[in-house]
Amino acid sequence: MMKRVLSLAIMLFLGVVPVAVAQTVLQPDTVLSDALTDDDLSFTPDGQYHWPYDCYVVDAPAGEAWEVVVTTDYYVDIILKSGLECSGNDGIGSQPIDEKELNIMTFISGGGRYYLSVKRHWAVEYRSDKRQDYKRQDYQIVLRRAAKAPKRLKMVAPGIVPRISPTSPGAASIAAAGDPTAVESDQIFTDCAICPEMVVIPSGTFVMGSMALEEARGKDEGPRHTVTFASPFAMGRTEVTFDQWNACVAAGGCKTRPGDQGWGQGDRPVVDVSWLDAMAYAQWLSQSTGQRYFLPTESEWEYAARAGTDTPWNTGDAIVTDDANMLGEFGRTAPVAGFPPNAFSLHDMHGNVAEWVQDCHDMGYFGAPLTGAAAWKPDCPLRVQRGGSWADEPAQLRSAARKGGAAGARSPKVGFRVARAL
Repeated sequence: MMKRVLSLAIMLFLGVVPVAVAQTVLQPDTVLSDALTDDDLSFTPDGQYHWPYDCYVVDAPAGEAWEVVVTTDYYVDIILKSGLECSGNDGIGSQPIDEKELNIMTFISGGGRYYLSVKRHWAVEYRSDKRQDYKRQDYQIVLRRAAKAPKRLKMVAPGIVPRISPTSPGAASIAAAGDPTAVESDQIFTDCAICPEMVVIPSGTFVMGSMALEEARGKDEGPRHTVTFASPFAMGRTEVTFDQWNACVAAGGCKTRPGDQGWGQGDRPVVDVSWLDAMAYAQWLSQSTGQRYFLPTESEWEYAARAGTDTPWNTGDAIVTDDANMLGEFGRTAPVAGFPPNAFSLHDMHGNVAEWVQDCHDMGYFGAPLTGAAAWKPDCPLRVQRGGSWADEPAQLRSAARKGGAAGARSPKVGFRVARAL
């Protein structure tokens, strides 16, 4: 009898980027059978593999314990994905399970949707003794509520999967469906006592990206392109603060309790939060207020940061420490709104903390949306951060400057602000 082997792992081997696949809904207690074959195996021009994988979508109530049971004749990888799309890498922690007839991964749902990827295991290509046997890898998969497993099975430590929207959540400037004459530019409002203050940003057009001769220009800041916002939208007057974040934690909408580095909390910007954390906060804010909150898209952020300017910073051709928290001047974050606002009444668009936006980071704006929408990919390794932080040089604070970060990464230099549809 062939050995049944399942490797549970987080994988990114030599820059492998799996091909996108269709998503299958995995219903509880329904056994599905499938196979991974060489048919979808492809190569990049530099000789890297694109491993085939299958994607399963699961919606599970919060707080419930679940088991994913996989039976397979050969090597595959199972990746439990918390995010906004399926992929063959960047999963939640798990551990290898070898030579068992049944292989079980347990987890506790945080509510909402998550993804399971079954991926062709790269190591089989180097098993020369049975190379032909690995041309087809059959397996069965079933989802069920967790029960006590036999002692001979190794169990993966449970992980909390945050409740995250399953698809691109849209954009505040596009989701707007109200009467544009009912709001005024620069109007400041709030939807609740602990909600972020929001500023109305006017509809309009701007040229996104930096000029070719702009000093310190990055290769990913072009080509320049015109973006049009057909509707006004609202942007957070400041970055989300610790007080605002802690309200989400207290209500159960946010799972992460970030530290403050000893700097204090209150009205300082929340730090050490990931892109996934920021998305969860926006979703909680939407649910608790009945309004439509989002992370800003990259074009919304730059439009709001520039506030009608076309210079490297919204302060003009130069920026100094009286304009923004930068250069490690204070060695930490500063309370929000401590520096002068831009022409749209927004504070700290330069410095203090770098800010997550929705978009997938790419090497440039080739094919970028022209309507205010976010740039999305089915398997996005890096999300965009904007604005630079308290520790950065002025070049990193420019209105066009971009930086990529993994969706699950956290840093004391990174926070976020929210946008809202009107």
